Amino acid sequence: MTRLIPLMVLFGLLAGCGGEYRFTVPDPIAPAGGEAAAVLRLQRQEVAFWFRPAREAMVRFQVEQGPLRAAFTDKNGYAGAAVPVGDVTGIFYLQLAHTTLRGDEYETYIPTYVWDPRARVTAVDVKALPRRSNEAQQEQMARLAAGSYIVYFTTEDVGDHNELREKLAKAGYPQGPIVQRQAGMIELLRERFPRLEVGVASSGRITRYFDAAGLELSTLEQAVERNGAASLPPATTPAP
Repeated sequence: MTRLIPLMVLFGLLAGCGGEYRFTVPDPIAPAGGEAAAVLRLQRQEVAFWFRPAREAMVRFQVEQGPLRAAFTDKNGYAGAAVPVGDVTGIFYLQLAHTTLRGDEYETYIPTYVWDPRARVTAVDVKALPRRSNEAQQEQMARLAAGSYIVYFTTEDVGDHNELREKLAKAGYPQGPIVQRQAGMIELLRERFPRLEVGVASSGRITRYFDAAGLELSTLEQAVERNGAASLPPATTPAP
C-alpha cells in the first residue's frame, strides 16, 4: 500500500490537469481593406501534457472591433475563417474565442499583419540570420524593414513559432510574421502581395524552396540595396 500512494498521488495530479484548451495558430497576413485567412487548431487537455482535438467546437474570429466570424472545428480540431481587416496598415490583434457547453470562456490573441498590397515584401530564411546579431546586422535588417515588409520563413512547426519569435526579438530583428515552409505558400502570398519578389537565404531547404517558387535569391545586403529609400509607413500596434 505504501508503494501505491505515490502512484495514486501522481494519478490524481495528472487527472486534475484536464479541461484546458490550446490554440495553435499561424500568423495571419492580410492586405489592407481585405481579409485575413485565419486557420487554427483547437485542442483540449485531457491529462498532463496530452491534448486531443476539440471536435465540432465553435470558434469565434474577430480582428479588433471588426466584423465577427465563426466556424466549427473538424474531426482533427481545425477551423478557419476569412476575417475582415481595416484599411489601416499595421499590426493588429485577432481574437480567437471558444465557449464550452458549461459556459467556460477560452480565448487568445494573435498578432495579425495588415500590409499595403502595393508595397515590397521580402521573404527571409531565419537560418540566414545569426541568432546573435551584431549592430551592423541589426542596422541592415532595420533598413530592409524600412522599405519592405518582412516575412520570416522556417521549417519549424507552428507550435514552435512563439519561441522562435522571442529569439528573433532578442537578437534585435524587426517584427514580422513567421511562416512555415509549405507547398504553395509563396504563391498564395504573391496573389495578395505581387511585389514579393526576393528571398534572403544562405543555403539549405529554404533556399531551394525560394528558388522553386521563383523568388530572386539574394543576400541581405543586396536586398537592402534593392529596396533603396525607405517607403513603408511605421506600423501601429494597438493593445489587445
